[in-house]
Amino acid sequence: MTFTRVQNFKASQAETSEPAAYKQQASLRSWLLSWEIYLIVLVASFLRLYGIQRTEFDGDQADIFQMAHDAIVRGHLVATSNIASIGIYNPPGTIYFLMVPAAISADPVGGAIFTAILSIASVLLTYFCMRRYFGRLAATISASLYATAALSIFYSRFMWNQNLLFFFVTVLIFLFLEVIFFQRKGWLILAIPLLGLLFQLHGSGILLLAPLIVTVVLAPKTVRIRDIVFGSGLLLLLYLPYILWEFSVSFHDVSVLLTGSQRENVYDNQIWILYQTYLSPFYESFLNLDTVYITFFKWVRVFMTGLIILSLLFALFSGLKALRRQHESPRVWWLKPLQWVKALQSSPEGCALLVLASWQLVMLSEIHHTIKLQLHYLIVFAPGQYLLVGIFLAWLIYWLRQRTGWPRVAMYSLSIFSLLLILVQLVGSTYSVLDAVTGQFNEKDFSHPYYNDLQSMQDALARAEDEARVHRIQHIYVDADRSNFSGFRYLAGQAQIPTIVSNDECVLLPDASRGPIIWLVSPYSAVNEALVTHLTNATLLSVSHRPSGAPFKLYLVQPPVHVGDQPLQLSNGMQYLGSQSIHTAQAQGLLTQWRLEKDRPATTGQFYNYHVTSNELGRDSCKVTSVQSDDQLWTFFPQQPAKFNQLSLRVEMYQSTEQSFSLPGLLSFITFDTFSYQTQRFQKASANQGSLTIPWP
Repeated sequence: MTFTRVQNFKASQAETSEPAAYKQQASLRSWLLSWEIYLIVLVASFLRLYGIQRTEFDGDQADIFQMAHDAIVRGHLVATSNIASIGIYNPPGTIYFLMVPAAISADPVGGAIFTAILSIASVLLTYFCMRRYFGRLAATISASLYATAALSIFYSRFMWNQNLLFFFVTVLIFLFLEVIFFQRKGWLILAIPLLGLLFQLHGSGILLLAPLIVTVVLAPKTVRIRDIVFGSGLLLLLYLPYILWEFSVSFHDVSVLLTGSQRENVYDNQIWILYQTYLSPFYESFLNLDTVYITFFKWVRVFMTGLIILSLLFALFSGLKALRRQHESPRVWWLKPLQWVKALQSSPEGCALLVLASWQLVMLSEIHHTIKLQLHYLIVFAPGQYLLVGIFLAWLIYWLRQRTGWPRVAMYSLSIFSLLLILVQLVGSTYSVLDAVTGQFNEKDFSHPYYNDLQSMQDALARAEDEARVHRIQHIYVDADRSNFSGFRYLAGQAQIPTIVSNDECVLLPDASRGPIIWLVSPYSAVNEALVTHLTNATLLSVSHRPSGAPFKLYLVQPPVHVGDQPLQLSNGMQYLGSQSIHTAQAQGLLTQWRLEKDRPATTGQFYNYHVTSNELGRDSCKVTSVQSDDQLWTFFPQQPAKFNQLSLRVEMYQSTEQSFSLPGLLSFITFDTFSYQTQRFQKASANQGSLTIPWP
C-alpha cells in the first residue's frame, strides 16, 4: 500500500506537457472542492483570531513592534532584534517581518494578526503538502490535529520571535519531502538561508539541521556544489546586518555565547516533560474546569504521548524496512553505508518517514543542556507530531479497510477514535481561547510580574484622553511598571494628547502652576497610588477594568505647591525640595522630593533615568519618557528598622539613546537600527555633583 501519488507523477512525465498540465489543474481543482479544507481553515482561523485584540502586550511584544514601527517611520534598516534570554542580541529577522503590519498600521494588533495569519497558512500548507505526499486521509487528520493543538494556538496569538517559526518550519520540512519524493535539484539554495532564518527567529531553529542532514544523505544526487555556494551566499546576505553589528561591538554576543557554553552541564528529562506538555489538548494556565474534566484532559495527553511513540516507531520501521530487501553485501566494509542508502532510496515513502522521525528524535539531544529549557522551545517541533500521527492512523485505517470481518469493525472504530481525538483537542483549545479572552486565569501565575493585554492598555489610555478633553487638560501622566512600561511607552507615542510615562519606582508630577493633570496608575502600583492620594488633591475619575486582574485607575490630580524651606540647588540642574516620613496602610518609609529644571523632550528611541542613592537606604531608579521643566520627582525608600541622624543622598541623571550606525563612504545613507542603548550622563559630573547630606526627617 502506498500513501503518495509518486507513480502517477512518474507516469505523467512520460506524457506530453499538455496532459500533465491538465492533470495538475484537475488535481488542484479536486483539492479545492474538498469540503474538509474549508472546515479546517475555518476552525484554525477562529481559534487563532477570535478576540485577538486581547493579545499579550508585555515588554517583548512592545519592544519588537516598536522597532518595526520606528524602522518604517525613519526609513532605516535593522541590525538586531531584542535581547534573548541568554543575554545576546537576537538577529533582526523578526523585525523585518513585523515591518509588514507596521507599514499598514501603527496599531500593534496588526502584528498579532500577522503572526496568527502565518500560523493559519502553516495549517493550510500542512494539508496540501500532506495530501500531495501521503493522501487525503492523512492530510485531513494531520491538519485537523494541528489546527486544534492548544499550545500551537496559544503561541500563534501574540507577537514573539519564535512564534513566527510555525510557518517557516513547515515550509522547510516540506521542501525536504519534495526533494525526497521527486529528487529536486537546487533545493539547497533555499534550504540553507531558510535554516538560517529559523535560527534568527529562535536558537532552537538550529535543530532543523538534523532533518536537513538526513535529506542530504537520502538524496545525495540532488546535492550540487554550486547550490551550496549560492545558498551560503544568500545566508551571508541574510546575516550581513547582524555581522556588521557584531563588528561594531567587537563580537560581544559571540563571547557571551562562548561563556554560556562553559555553564554547568545538566542531564535530565526536562525536554521530555515539556514535549508531553506541548501535546496537551488544553493550556493549563488558562483552562478553568472541574477537576473531573481536567483529569480527563490529562489522560488524553498521556494517550497522545503514547500515540506519538507508536507513530515514531512506525515511521522508523517503515523507513528502515527497505534494508531487509538488501541481498548483496559490499566487498569492503566502508561501502556498506552507501549500500544502505541505495536500499533506502528504493522507498521514497520510507525516506520521507525517516526525515520526519529525525525531526522529532533530535529532541533527545536536549537531554544534555546548559540552560533552563522553556516550553516555547518546543515550537520548532510543530507540526511534526501531528504529521506522524496522521500518517500512522491513516495507514492503520487503510490497512484494516482492505480486510473483511472484524478488521472492518476495527476500521470504523479507529475512524471514530480519530474524530473524537480531534474533537477533544477542539474542546480543550476552545476553552483555553475563551479563558484567555475573558481573563479566566491567574495573571500573576501566568506571566511575571503579571499579564497585560493590548486592548486593556489601549482602553485605559483612550479613557485618559477622553477625561483630558472633558477637563481641558493638556498632559497625561502614566504611572507604569516593569510589566507595562514598554507597552505604554509605545502607545503614548501614538496618543493624540501628550503623554509622559514613568516607571513605578518614582512619581512624576508637573509643577503646581500648570494646573491639574490626568494621572493613570497601573493595577499594582499601590505605593505610588497611596503617595499621590495622600499628598495631593486627587479625585478618582474612573476605573478601567481589565479582564484578568486589578484595573487601571484614572485620577484628576492637582500637584501640591511646595511650602517650607528654600529649595536646595544642586550642581547638576536639580533642586532638592525636602523629605518626609510617610505612614499609610500601603506606604511606610521615606519620601524625597525633587524639582527638575530642564526640559527633556520625548524622542523616539530615547528615555531618561534618575538614580537617587542613599548610603543608608539603598537606591531608587526612575525611568521616564520625557520631562517638562519644573516637574516634580518623588522617590520613595521603604522604612528601615534603624533610624539615622542624617542621610547622604546622591542624584545621577542619565540619558539612554537607542544606538544606530551607518555604512561608511558612499553608502553612508544606509542606517541600521539596533536594540542596544547607549547611556550617558546629561553633563560632565564634578566630584560633588548631585550629592547632599540631610537630617533624618
